[in-house]
Amino acid sequence: MAPVRVHRSKRCYIDGKPRPRQRGLIHGVVAGCLVVAVWVAFFLIQLRKLDRRRWLLVGMGLGKLASYAASAALHLGTFCDLPSLTNALRLDLLAIPLSIGGNNVALARSPGELALLLGATALFFAANASVVRRQLDGAVGLQNRPGRTDAPRSALLALQCAFSYSHIAFRRGFDLRFFANVVLVVSTLLLSVPVSNAHAEEPMSRRVPWHKRGRNGFHEDMHVVLFVGDLSMLDMVARANVGW
Repeated sequence: MAPVRVHRSKRCYIDGKPRPRQRGLIHGVVAGCLVVAVWVAFFLIQLRKLDRRRWLLVGMGLGKLASYAASAALHLGTFCDLPSLTNALRLDLLAIPLSIGGNNVALARSPGELALLLGATALFFAANASVVRRQLDGAVGLQNRPGRTDAPRSALLALQCAFSYSHIAFRRGFDLRFFANVVLVVSTLLLSVPVSNAHAEEPMSRRVPWHKRGRNGFHEDMHVVLFVGDLSMLDMVARANVGW
């Protein structure tokens, strides 16, 4: 692989891939809000101002925080070398199963069920880690990858989502909120296709009126939809009879 030029500009990552102005904005804001929310919920539970069964929501918040914080570090951070940028990408991809698994942990109704859900999350995390390791083996930065497809990792995440929603449906049943959240997640997965396959350029379309080169594109669309989906999931879990 030819040597990769190092770029020092706010408009692009260190490997030269364009970085729109809104890139990472939602990650950083949500990660900061999650830090505050998790601590507030933890202290309210300790002070008995919040139902102690809600402690599982703290676990859900930690899973979301891991993913949003890793994405914020990747997209907002400044890196001194290309291996650091590649490692940040690796952490970003590794954190996704934790975010998905947190949804199920928050709905556990017994210690045994919680242990089972944590075990399933650990298995999905390990499988995802193995796929990410092979996918990024030899990668330099974000756009200089060895040409490996994201299909195996996407299929694995889809499988985890199927498991996750099966458990959620079992615990709270089917209703409009459930199907609305499924639509949001499926939309996120579809938007991730052009994002994952665009290693050297920013995925955007002139036919989408709010897309603007140098500002935002499909990547930002994907994370806005994902954020709305996370809020929808929190609403579903908060309404459910959780804990023991």
